[in-house]
Amino acid sequence: MKDIQKVLQDIDAFKSLVLELHERKKREEAIELEQVGPFIKGFRKDRGITQNDFALALGLSKNVIAAIEAGHLTVKLENFLKVTHAVGLKVFFNE
Repeated sequence: MKDIQKVLQDIDAFKSLVLELHERKKREEAIELEQVGPFIKGFRKDRGITQNDFALALGLSKNVIAAIEAGHLTVKLENFLKVTHAVGLKVFFNE
């Protein structure tokens, strides 16, 4: 079991992440679909979050996170949207 200091650090890190995501959602920065996977991977790695922990937090499998980060577009749209939303990306569909 984690000690209380680690739990408090995790809570502080999570609060910081939520605040950052809130600020990010205020901006409109377009990126191409091919850049989504690397963006998510960088976002996660910059924060020291494993694919497994990220997947667990979103209720997904590690394989889904790995596939999205690798640029595979064979994941369910629902799962793709969960991941993009979690990192503050808005998804727009164009013809």
